[in-house]
Amino acid sequence: MDLSERLRAIPAWPFLSAASLAILASAPAQYLGRQQDDLIYFIAARALTLGHYYLLTSPLRIPLTMANPGLPAILAPLILLFGANPGVCQCFCALLLATTPWVLWLWLRRRHGHWIALFISLLFGLSPIVLSQAGTLMSEAPFFLFTLLLLLSLENKESGARSGFLLFAVTQIRSSGLAFLPGAASRSWQEGNWRKSLWITVPALAGFVLWSLWSWHAAGALQKTQELALSYAGRFWSLLPSVVWGNARYYLSAWGSSYMPQGWAPAGGPALGCVLAVLALRGAVVILHRRPTDPAVWMLAGFMALHLIWPWHYDRYLLVPLPFLLDCAASALKRRWIAPVLLALLAGQTAFQSPRWMEGTSWSKVEMAQTYSWLRAHSHRQDVLSSAFYVRDGYYARRPSLPLPGPASPQELANDMKKYRIRFILWQSGLDLGLSLGKSAAVRGMLEGLSRDLNDKRLFRAIYKNPAEHSRIYVLKA
Repeated sequence: MDLSERLRAIPAWPFLSAASLAILASAPAQYLGRQQDDLIYFIAARALTLGHYYLLTSPLRIPLTMANPGLPAILAPLILLFGANPGVCQCFCALLLATTPWVLWLWLRRRHGHWIALFISLLFGLSPIVLSQAGTLMSEAPFFLFTLLLLLSLENKESGARSGFLLFAVTQIRSSGLAFLPGAASRSWQEGNWRKSLWITVPALAGFVLWSLWSWHAAGALQKTQELALSYAGRFWSLLPSVVWGNARYYLSAWGSSYMPQGWAPAGGPALGCVLAVLALRGAVVILHRRPTDPAVWMLAGFMALHLIWPWHYDRYLLVPLPFLLDCAASALKRRWIAPVLLALLAGQTAFQSPRWMEGTSWSKVEMAQTYSWLRAHSHRQDVLSSAFYVRDGYYARRPSLPLPGPASPQELANDMKKYRIRFILWQSGLDLGLSLGKSAAVRGMLEGLSRDLNDKRLFRAIYKNPAEHSRIYVLKA
């Protein structure tokens, strides 16, 4: 038996189990509400069990147009069985993420064979990008899992109904799944099988149309289009190059930094990210040369194009495309170089990045615990709180909450506080908003304007300051 045969005889399950255990050991990597969306999904799931779909913690019953119903529908049975216990939901999401290296390996084994599939699956499962989402109630893990199941289905010869259901599930979990439509239907289009194409695409499109109609009925607009309009402020074409450049630089740095010490990341991260991106692009061309309708490559292209123009960026957005990028990068290398390159990346990632997430970071601790404690002690249960992360802040202060009023003047801000009976405005400086345009972003300008308004001492008074937590609490002057 030669060396290659001996290697193939080594089972994959111990290594995949180690990746799953690393994910479970890292959970919860972030406290509930740190990303705000995670808490919104939990509240949305609880609302579904009550027969509603509005923000239960807000006195205005704000429709949950910001939370696609897919993940809340997955979490709702857990709440029915175990009550509104976020810990149970966090455990479930950690287990869900822990299964993804196994499903990824099953899919990749068909493309690269046993060991290359295993290396890529381990690179994914032990990635700091993945470990940082362990146990969070975010949509990326179920979105990615259903995407893998969709790819496995597309590679089997079937009518298209199963693939259509899976694509429907993907788009109900995250609307960005619509970027997968061309890739999911590419093979059936090439074959001229229009019946299969319709089975694949129509359920997802119908689901999105129904969700859009409900959003317009409930709130008068679609949340994602509102966010785009706010960020681009009517200057889409003039701002687009800056958004694309900012996003590309951010994602290349985040990807490259995953394999090196944190101290090297500022300079080395973007450089290594560029090298890997070139390899991935070259590999995508190689794959398409062999299989012009390869669904994974076209789905990756659509997803990355969407996130390059989206005016927000976060590390977690890389969780879904990461294994597909590694798949393309591996396809660009000569056979004898694939294993050494992947092993080098795995060694760097495991040595420098993975351990700190398993040990726990500051993200797992509530960052404004003292501020929330002060609010609970110095307010009544009916006092309304307003802040930038109002869902998170209201949840931990145990008070009803509302978003910050829109940009106006100090007097109009004061009038809005009276109109909506807002007792406190909680201000946290240094928020990580993930804005692609940085300081020039419209959202940043709005917040800076509100900050100036709150400093108008004729109308507002800061009754609490906590420099360690970067927080201040304002009230209207009597």
